[in-house]
Amino acid sequence: MLALSADPLEQLVIDCVNDALPRAMSNIDAGIKQRAPVDTGRLRSSIDVDDQTSADAVRIVVEVTDSEAAEYGLFNDTGTRPHVIEARNASVLTDGTTFFGKRVNHPGSTKNKGWWSDAPWDEWLCEAFE
Repeated sequence: MLALSADPLEQLVIDCVNDALPRAMSNIDAGIKQRAPVDTGRLRSSIDVDDQTSADAVRIVVEVTDSEAAEYGLFNDTGTRPHVIEARNASVLTDGTTFFGKRVNHPGSTKNKGWWSDAPWDEWLCEAFE
């Protein structure tokens, strides 16, 4: 929460920001979770929006708290180049019904590219002040 001010106009701005901050955090939380790619739901459930506002500055931190989910999220945001996937803990790669062999050539991915980096962060913040 921002500190109090002796100046009435400045205090009005501070009050507006303090009132809008929870809405802004809620907008950001809902917006980024909606954009997050979902396979197991692990990435979406590990997104955390934290208010780190001090007496003199507003700071909202959005992070992915699960490191494996964060890596998955990064690959989905930036895409991947074609690469080889090899079986490490099994003799073959399988999804349970289809057996793919010991190694496969993955064509790369751009399916969810920009889900994080192209998110409309400014819109979610501005909506909180409407």
